[in-house]
Amino acid sequence: MKISIEITPNADIAALPPVAEVSVTFLPGSHYRDVVDQAARLRQQGFDPIPHIPARSIRSFRELQKFVARLRAEADVRQVLLIGGSLPAPAGPYSCAFDLLETGLFEGLRVGVAGHPEGMPQLSPAECDRILALKNAYACDTGTEMFIVTQWCLDAEAIAAWLKRIQTFNTLP
Repeated sequence: MKISIEITPNADIAALPPVAEVSVTFLPGSHYRDVVDQAARLRQQGFDPIPHIPARSIRSFRELQKFVARLRAEADVRQVLLIGGSLPAPAGPYSCAFDLLETGLFEGLRVGVAGHPEGMPQLSPAECDRILALKNAYACDTGTEMFIVTQWCLDAEAIAAWLKRIQTFNTLP
């Protein structure tokens, strides 16, 4: 298990603990440039930034294309976390992480996807498992290096039950 920390695009990075990976959240209503700028600052300080890319916050393919290109060029990003995001309705053509994967823009990057040991209010555990199984198949079929990031969870029993439930199909770290 790897431990990382998550920060906002405007967080002061001077006091970060000695971790290698730092996730940069994309807050609803903010602009992708804020995420790119924070990722670049992190890279300059020797961290490995993992920017979040929330599908429902992306307004167009062109915006996504620019976002990913800037992450690569300005922050030498090597991995991202693709999530559906917290907006209730999509701002553009993407509603889930799988929609982002299918654009082909993440080729060569290590791609994180969400895991939900405590479930999600809008999806049943069975639906969460089905989607995670599809992401496993995508990784296998395309050779994409993928990993799971879970939400903050202090319920060890929920984590253990989730791990047991997904062990039949999950191959992602």
